[in-house]
Amino acid sequence: MPDRIIHLFLRYTVIAFALAGAQEDPCSTDNYLTLGDIAKRSPNYYQDAVPLCDRYLPEGWYRAGFHEIPTTAPGLLACGTTYPYWMDGQLPAIIESPISVKMCRVGFASNCETSHHIQMVNCGNFFVYELSPLPICSSAYCFKPSASCVADVPKNIKVRYHGVSWTTNADNTVHDPDVNLECDFERFLNVNMYYDVTWYVDNTEVLTGQTVQSNVALLSATQMLAKDKKANSMVLTSTLHIPRGGNGEVEFEFTIPFISRQNIYRGQNFQQSLYINTAVHGKSGSCDDGNKNLCETEVEAYYRHEFINYDPSTWSSVHKVKIYNRDDGSFTLIDKHITLRFETITATLGGGKIFDGLTLTDVQVFIEDTNPSWKGVSCESHTDPHMKTFDGKDYECHMEGTFILYRNEHFEQEVQQKHHRCHRRYSYPRCSCAVAVRSGKDVFIVDICNYNAIINFPSCGDKVLKVIKVNDRNYKVFLPTGTLVDIKFVSWPDHHSLQLNVDIFPSPSDVGNSSGLCGILDGDYRNDFTRNDPGKTVDNPDLFDYYNPPNDFSDSWRVNGNVDLFDHTVNLNLNSISTVLDRVCLCKRNTQNGISGEIECNYGTYNNCKFRVGKQYHCILNPEGQLRRKRDLRHMKSIISESTSGYENEHKRLGNRQKREIAPNVKTYVEAEQICTSAFQNSQSYSTCQSYVSDLSNTSLMNCISDVMMTGDHNFTKIHIQAALDQCFVLVALNTTLQQTEPDVTYIIKSFCQNNCSGHGVCNSGNCTCEQNFAGSDCSFDLVEPPSITHISGFGFCDKSKETCNEITLYGKYFVEKMNSICYMTRTTLQRDGTPLSTAEYHSYLEERTLFEGYCPLEYISDDHWVTEFTFNISNDGSRYTENFKVYTYQSLCQEYQNISGNMTFSFKEGHCYINNTCYADGSTNKENACDVCNTTSTKYQWSFNPDHCYIDGICYSSGDRYGLNPCYVCVPTISTTTWSTVAGCIGTTTDGPVTERTATTESTMSSIEPTTTMPSTATPEPTTTAPEPTTSTPEPTTSTLTTTTTSNPEPPPTTTPEPTTTTIEPTTRTTPRSTTTTTKPTKAPEPTTTITPEPTSSTTLPTTTNPKTTTTESNTNTEPVTSCCLSTSNTKPPDTSDSSLVYIVIVPVLAIIFILIIIIVTIKIYMYKKFHRKKELYGRDLSEDYRRDFTAESWKTCFDNQTTFELNMSRAEMNTTK
Repeated sequence: MPDRIIHLFLRYTVIAFALAGAQEDPCSTDNYLTLGDIAKRSPNYYQDAVPLCDRYLPEGWYRAGFHEIPTTAPGLLACGTTYPYWMDGQLPAIIESPISVKMCRVGFASNCETSHHIQMVNCGNFFVYELSPLPICSSAYCFKPSASCVADVPKNIKVRYHGVSWTTNADNTVHDPDVNLECDFERFLNVNMYYDVTWYVDNTEVLTGQTVQSNVALLSATQMLAKDKKANSMVLTSTLHIPRGGNGEVEFEFTIPFISRQNIYRGQNFQQSLYINTAVHGKSGSCDDGNKNLCETEVEAYYRHEFINYDPSTWSSVHKVKIYNRDDGSFTLIDKHITLRFETITATLGGGKIFDGLTLTDVQVFIEDTNPSWKGVSCESHTDPHMKTFDGKDYECHMEGTFILYRNEHFEQEVQQKHHRCHRRYSYPRCSCAVAVRSGKDVFIVDICNYNAIINFPSCGDKVLKVIKVNDRNYKVFLPTGTLVDIKFVSWPDHHSLQLNVDIFPSPSDVGNSSGLCGILDGDYRNDFTRNDPGKTVDNPDLFDYYNPPNDFSDSWRVNGNVDLFDHTVNLNLNSISTVLDRVCLCKRNTQNGISGEIECNYGTYNNCKFRVGKQYHCILNPEGQLRRKRDLRHMKSIISESTSGYENEHKRLGNRQKREIAPNVKTYVEAEQICTSAFQNSQSYSTCQSYVSDLSNTSLMNCISDVMMTGDHNFTKIHIQAALDQCFVLVALNTTLQQTEPDVTYIIKSFCQNNCSGHGVCNSGNCTCEQNFAGSDCSFDLVEPPSITHISGFGFCDKSKETCNEITLYGKYFVEKMNSICYMTRTTLQRDGTPLSTAEYHSYLEERTLFEGYCPLEYISDDHWVTEFTFNISNDGSRYTENFKVYTYQSLCQEYQNISGNMTFSFKEGHCYINNTCYADGSTNKENACDVCNTTSTKYQWSFNPDHCYIDGICYSSGDRYGLNPCYVCVPTISTTTWSTVAGCIGTTTDGPVTERTATTESTMSSIEPTTTMPSTATPEPTTTAPEPTTSTPEPTTSTLTTTTTSNPEPPPTTTPEPTTTTIEPTTRTTPRSTTTTTKPTKAPEPTTTITPEPTSSTTLPTTTNPKTTTTESNTNTEPVTSCCLSTSNTKPPDTSDSSLVYIVIVPVLAIIFILIIIIVTIKIYMYKKFHRKKELYGRDLSEDYRRDFTAESWKTCFDNQTTFELNMSRAEMNTTK
């Protein structure tokens, strides 16, 4: 007896120690982790944009697949990281206990810059390592493939796309696809051999224990997703070379096709696409960082009925992403090498989630800057006008008319300039008085010729011109290629008239493509005087000088009528920029959250990061507003004429406090040179520019000498010094090298004030603080009087049916910065009979838009009224005012006005409603509620109920709309507009709405080979089971006669219908169920039971049972289960057994579980009973009393922790139960 007890004790002790030893074995599958990123850890894999980092690696035992740690030092930046770790020693050759090995980190100084020890074990055909986190993030463990992996591995192993399988719900409203991969290999000669397949994705096991006898094994995307693994792709363009400001294409393709769940709702197909984002990796630009993200590239999936497109032999396609270089116009190209990263973004469901968050292989982009001839040069047209070509040739153009100053035919852009007499006191010189800048169908004009006062977009068909109003005297126009047109207003000294200076700064796109008075930009001035004739005649520039201008060349570039941009009819025939430039979309980062953003699309790739001062002058996008603006400008041109009064008004506004001088005699060249040179040398600002800006030319000095010679006026020095400083400012803004090497000088130059504040203000960081009664960006405007207003927009009417009417625009001279003019407004709301309803006064600042245009805000009240009248005037100081102006805001849709001797009346148009201060045409519906309609026969001032709709429980339905998917309940306004109507012949099952089918079918579009693996279960809101065929089925269909029933009319369903849940069951084979008979018990005892036997069915779905709900009606009625709400009046058929119910889904699994538990309990009882009697014989007595004392609930808990205790406690439980 004692021997047996000792033997039993030793046996359990050995088992316990054996189990404990197995748990501590690092070679055991349960005791090690799989190390990730194996492919990148190879010594041959160099660091990419995302270096490996093992600083946060959890400590523990790891297996690196069939890879081993290298025993020779890899190079720096190898193994996918900066500082790789390797083993200084030899790998253990025999299977033994863990040994300590030395790990070295490769550094700049040596191959073992620092070291530590780890434990490793030879497990036979692989190694395991006890790894710990590394001290720095830019380091990782290195691994290489083993010399040999596993013997008897089949040859020619290939993994490829196999096909797409589809799962469809019973309502045929959801088609869920799943991609399947195929592992194909060459079988051994022994045809009876089985193959154990383990699937790896990114060196991580995703499916193990798959046994096949054929040479093909399948893996689904769902199985990959279970291990959080995704699809893969191949980037076909790993390196891209594109010119500066140019573009190129990156090509890539997926290794498996993109799939997406297809939802069908009300007959419409809905399917999400895959979006691929392109971003510059590792860069943070000084401009909008989000501007370096291009918009998304869309990859569309196919619908279920288009499954043929997923055929393995034809599905593959190459996707292309166009890459553009956004150029900021800097002389120095900073980002010559850019790393592009492509990532997928999608919120797709089902099998398509395998494409979520993919990161494609990085693409290396090299920007090439080959021709520097555009850097640091400009084309100039100053004062009367002195010209300079891009290549630096100076000449004069004292000709009257309109000329093409610059043209780039390749990119559909040009600048035209109009010359007229500079001043009435001088008969000879001609000055620039108008400029038109065009890009595609966009035209921006500044026109002050003959007392015009126009700054406007007469055309904006492409919306590509970006106009920045730097201040009231300076406009910078950016073309989509990056070419900059700088327009400045200058005043002739003491003569009080405005003229224009124009500078054009080219971009790389202008090299070899420019023409016009600016010449050909190519670094060679000798071809600059190329005429605009068929033969392209070239005049020799060396033959011309100041006294002998190239008039034949200039005259050849005179504008003909059919291309004159100052003629608005020409704008209708302009070519779009879309013919030569692609539309580039940018994701502009949201400055509030820094993550999400909005897409902005435009033509061209220029990115203005250099000129941020000022505000953008937008083209009017409202067509009616654009038309009104054109009418306003035409009216203004008609009322302004060149007259003495106009000249005197000009003189009065432009510094009339200065004493008017008579022009002195003409100066000699020596005299003029001395005057200008002295003025330039005495300018400290010019001396600073001359010392640090090497590209600054002496053109301004030469122009100064010319003008002083012609006029004898010393004050011309101010104009030309300011022109030189303006050029200096632009050159510094574009010279990033100077900004980096001389930051202090850069700040000083950028802080220059225009015209040094004209002697009427203080300069502070580039801004003038003007003295009292002076205003403007340079403090040159006298505020003695308020602005002179010629007229207001719309001639005093604003139509709210076509515009917002939030402001009233004023035209006149001059609306300048820092003027602080006040709009004194009186608002009167009028009733329909013209009597005032309310009157209120308010004032607001006059906002300047241009020198010749300003606006006053219009403020409204929400009270019901008919028309709003605004009366206002303007004042600078509160003591001197303009005349009063009136503005009426109305709605032409339902209102029309008449002016009878100055008395304005607004009458109601027939066929309209006026509701909540808004006009509606008869029959118009409320956008917020389709049940509201304008019905003039009912009332003109309130919404009427729409007779073709129903309004049920706060929701509006159109006639014919049904309640969810239930065909029995429908909106029939002729029956009821407040409740659901019932379709004739329909019998409602319950007041809870229709019963929804929850079965699913699975079809496969895969070719040739069916999957041999078991399917993964699909998690759904409802439990799913695969049950055996019902035992109530009979070999042949049986029929039971339905008892005659009397049912009451169905009640309308509630307003909220629970959305049916779809349970997807994906079988590996199709089965045909036998005919089944389903019997439903009545819900109440007194009521009869109805047995329904279905007809034989042939279906591709799994056999299902139905549990239709029964309807309890009033007394003397029978209850009949129905599964379809609409029944025919004759030949009534029993319900289809394919209609699954919740009861079947819930009860069958519960019964199956109970049955299995009963079998387990009986088996345990029999086993314990035998064991009890065996132990009773062993110890010779009844142990039940002893065991009864110790048997507690804790014993049951312990039974799951130890095998020996489990057997002992179960024996006790059995003996207690038996006793």
